[in-house]
Amino acid sequence: MTISQPLLYDVPPGLEDLYAELAAPPRLVAHLRLVHDVAGRLLAGFAEVWPELTVDAEAARYEPAGELLLELGFPQADERLAYQAAHPLVG
Repeated sequence: MTISQPLLYDVPPGLEDLYAELAAPPRLVAHLRLVHDVAGRLLAGFAEVWPELTVDAEAARYEPAGELLLELGFPQADERLAYQAAHPLVG
C-alpha cells in the first residue's frame, strides 16, 4: 500500500517554537496539529477541485491556530503570529 499524502501536514514554520514559548499544554498542541492538518487537507482539496481558485494558503494555515490561542487566553501569541504570517520563513 502506498500513501500518497503525509500522515499529518506540517505545522507552519515557527509555530512549534511559539507553542513551546507559550508553554502550551500538550493536549492543546496536539489539537493545533490537527487543525493545521485539516487546513492543509482542505487547501489540497480546493486546489484539486478548483485549480483556478486563489487562496492565501499561508494565512489559511496560520489563522486557525492564532484564533484558538487568543480565545484560550494567550494574548502574547497575537504579535508573534502576525509577524510569522508576514515573514513565514523566519523562525
